[in-house]
Order: sequence, then structure tokens, then C-alpha cells
Amino acid sequence: RDYPDEAEMLGAIAARMREFDAVCSFNGKNFDLPLLKARFAMCRMQDDWRDPEQLDLLYPARRTWRMRIGSCRLSRIEEIILGQGREHDLPGSEVPQRYFDYLRSGDMALLTDIVDHNRQDILTLGTLLAELCQIYAHPESQRDRRDLLSIGKTLENQGELGVAREVYRVAAIPAPAGRLP
Repeated sequence: RDYPDEAEMLGAIAARMREFDAVCSFNGKNFDLPLLKARFAMCRMQDDWRDPEQLDLLYPARRTWRMRIGSCRLSRIEEIILGQGREHDLPGSEVPQRYFDYLRSGDMALLTDIVDHNRQDILTLGTLLAELCQIYAHPESQRDRRDLLSIGKTLENQGELGVAREVYRVAAIPAPAGRLP
């Protein structure tokens, strides 16, 4: 509720993190976890912090879809790849200011949109992880040639040369007349 409560909250987070081997995030490797680690340090709780294994879905999402969709913001992936755009969502860029407004005013209603936004992010992570697993389990079943090329390159870079070769072969098959990538 306020900065003096932070150490108690971080203690609860530390206890919860000990229950899990890994963390799944979207840009958590470069943003969320370093920020959280810094908060532990600022509260002199470094000994309670442990670096979890990280599964940051931003990177495989970029490798898979950047050639086709450009920007791989989570909201864009939700809309274009997962087909589930958000309505009445607080943009992530506005979350910090909304929280600071709450700290100044004490108006709990300001937190509602933040909680809803974060809940949707968490639900999307599960859907996105399942989608990426399905794609890499059956990469040759993708329809968009740009995705096939991106997936082939990723597989090749990981040493999966036989699978990459098959994905490249599928990508090279001419599309029927009138059909885009």
C-alpha cells in the first residue's frame, strides 16, 4: 500500500519464488526481474533474492514473427498472432504513473486497471507459451512463408539442421496463385 510495506511484500515474493524453479515472462529478463532484484537490494534483502531460471517469451516470439509483424509488443502479438485484442485495457506504459497516482491519493480504484492489465498479461503468457510450443513441435505446418523462414533460421541456429531443412523446403513451395505469403 505504501513504501514502508515493500519489505513485507518482497518477503512474500521471496517465499513464493522459492516454490518454483523458473519464471515465465515477456521481457522479464531485461525489465521485470532486474527491477525486482533492485527493489530487494534497496530494502537490504539481497540474501532473500535468488536468480530463477528464466523463460522470457519475448525472444522466441521475435525470432518467430518479427519478419511478418515487425514490432513484437505483447499487445501486437495478442492481436495479430493470437487473435485476441484487448478492450478497455490500460496501456502498460501508463501503469507506473497510475501506481504513483495511487500512492499519492490512496485511491484504491486506481489499482483496478493495473490488476486487470497484469491479469491479462499472465493469461496471454500461457496462451503464447502454448502457441510457441505447438509451432516448434510442428514447424512445417505453418502457413506464412515469412514465419517458416524465421522458424527455419531459429532451428538451424539451434543445430536442428534436419528439421530446419524440412521447414526451408516447405517455405520454398510456391504459393497458389492469388495467395500472399
